[in-house]
Amino acid sequence: MPARDYFTLGINVESATYLSVDLYDLAGRLVETLYQQPLSQGKHALEFTTEYLASGNYLLRIKDGKTVYLKKLLINK
Repeated sequence: MPARDYFTLGINVESATYLSVDLYDLAGRLVETLYQQPLSQGKHALEFTTEYLASGNYLLRIKDGKTVYLKKLLINK
């Protein structure tokens, strides 16, 4: 997923859950926890700024209670 100044993460939650979104560099180091709170059932669009990030590749680790998803993020400024 390419981004410049911000990116939007679309989430469809089947039932209310606790969601966390962590940003990692490609060396596996945690850069920042972007989101960590309960999320209600339904579709959500979470927007995050990238102003403080250097251009490059990152990984998003998205955990919705029991399942972990990884998504690539490319910052191109």
